[in-house]
Amino acid sequence: PEIHTRANTAYSLKGSFMEDGTSVLVKDENGVELNMMYPDIFIKAAEWSKANPVFLAERVIQEVGKTGSDSVSGTVSGYEGIYNFYNIGAYSGTNPILNGLQYAKYGSARQPDSLTTTEKDLYLLPWTNPYLAIVGGARWISEGYINAGQKTPYYQKWNIDYNHRYGPWWHQYMGNVLAPASEGKRVFATYRDRGILDNAHEFVIPVMADMPTELAPFPTDNRSRNNWLQSITVSGSMTPAFDPEVYSYSVSVAKDVERFTVNASAYHSLCKIEGIGVYSLKHGDNVIELRAISERGDVRKYYITVNRAGTPQDGDPNQPDPVLTSDTLNVGDIYVSNVPPQEGKNTVEYLSQNLKIPEGYRLVISANDEEVSSGIVGTGAKLSLFYGNAVTASKDYYLLIYGDPSGDGKINSLDTMAMARYILEMYQPSELARLSMDVTRDGKVNSLDMMWVVRHILEMESLNQSK
Repeated sequence: PEIHTRANTAYSLKGSFMEDGTSVLVKDENGVELNMMYPDIFIKAAEWSKANPVFLAERVIQEVGKTGSDSVSGTVSGYEGIYNFYNIGAYSGTNPILNGLQYAKYGSARQPDSLTTTEKDLYLLPWTNPYLAIVGGARWISEGYINAGQKTPYYQKWNIDYNHRYGPWWHQYMGNVLAPASEGKRVFATYRDRGILDNAHEFVIPVMADMPTELAPFPTDNRSRNNWLQSITVSGSMTPAFDPEVYSYSVSVAKDVERFTVNASAYHSLCKIEGIGVYSLKHGDNVIELRAISERGDVRKYYITVNRAGTPQDGDPNQPDPVLTSDTLNVGDIYVSNVPPQEGKNTVEYLSQNLKIPEGYRLVISANDEEVSSGIVGTGAKLSLFYGNAVTASKDYYLLIYGDPSGDGKINSLDTMAMARYILEMYQPSELARLSMDVTRDGKVNSLDMMWVVRHILEMESLNQSK
């Protein structure tokens, strides 16, 4: 208390809707009605929970923003007069805020008249005013996280310690991967500006083995990197049993088994899986590759070696790898580029004639999830390889035209408008659209990229699509 004073707590709230000087009418845990200022409420929350009031203040700002949100308005339909300052119970879904307000009103059972004694007495539910929400919510964080071993924002996001009450790998407080860094930065700023950095502080820092020497950059977008498979199922017994972190498996089948089915599912709904389907088997080893591709485009590969009994024979199927090649187009692991629109190369006809398709496969080109047989296609068009009569693609490629983030196959004002909106942080494009905006290939999208697109539109200089 001698360090985390009212004045220091008030400094943390400076510039927010909870700034010192404005009183709010509340009822405390005893039903007493009184006017209080937010710094005083946070000091009361610290006394009630034994948690750092500066941390509590910054957690609220992290969760609802400096101007507040519907979580703390008290005006949401069906939840009038209900508040949730820490977004407790606001699990992700269609409407996280409603999920949080449901908890604030009904507790963990989320049903009327279902509050437990603990939820009423310790957590002061239901949270019918800011005092109850801030003070009771602080006790919820203290009991459920701090006293459980997750005593830092880092551990509350990444629960990696087996010694914590709940065990590792779950029980995270927030989904935002940047929250611990941003909360920590603001707490540091308060300590620095208030002259309390030189006090004794205990730092709890997990030390990891085999850390890389270079710092990993912060994410530049909110596209999921999750490319973990949740399951692989096959028409046979797979060894070892599936584990997301095991990438090689083997299956043995009888010599009369000619076909083999592979299915898989991913943890993240926007993770694409290539390689599932029905395979024709030759005698001996057949290697099947599964590719899990995250929303951002990160690839994780799993391999299944299917051994069909018997010796190799003439006429055994020999399915080649689903790999496109070309003498004129640039074919990468996922993207196909070097298709300048000004030269008419981004047409279904040109792509079909200049992409080399491995034997036994057929190429299907689609735009906006519909197969197209002719005409112009743009960034994001899907080039799918199907083996034989398979209904599931063995592999998908995507067309990448620099300067065409709109995906209409033309480089025009629609594209410069999309670039401007992204540069001004007015919208978040897909990873492929963002790559299309980066015409200078320097990993950034800025005014220099837009200048080159404008020069192309004005026919001053054509964009280079070849690299």
